[in-house]
Amino acid sequence: MALDEARDPPRDREQMDNIPLAEEARRAQNIRDMSRREAPRDEPAERRRTTRYRGRMRAAGLRPLQIWVPDTKAPSFVRKLRRQVARLRGKPEEREAFDFIESVEGEER
Repeated sequence: MALDEARDPPRDREQMDNIPLAEEARRAQNIRDMSRREAPRDEPAERRRTTRYRGRMRAAGLRPLQIWVPDTKAPSFVRKLRRQVARLRGKPEEREAFDFIESVEGEER
């Protein structure tokens, strides 16, 4: 395969039919990759590594996922937790809550 053929995607269905499926998938991925911003050389090495890593993960069929969790160091979190614990104190649900917490702690070890 000539170098130009590797760079240029097939232009019509007839050309596509002559390409094995794996090659067709590789070309489709290359086209998608070209649309993503490439990290310029003057960017820090860490950013280039991250960009390459994310590219490999996407190529493996994965996608990034960001989740937000409560900030356990925030004063509002501590107040809310204390209110919830005070409501449980002396109730049957308190024992259930402690049993659950202890079972989860046991799984981590």
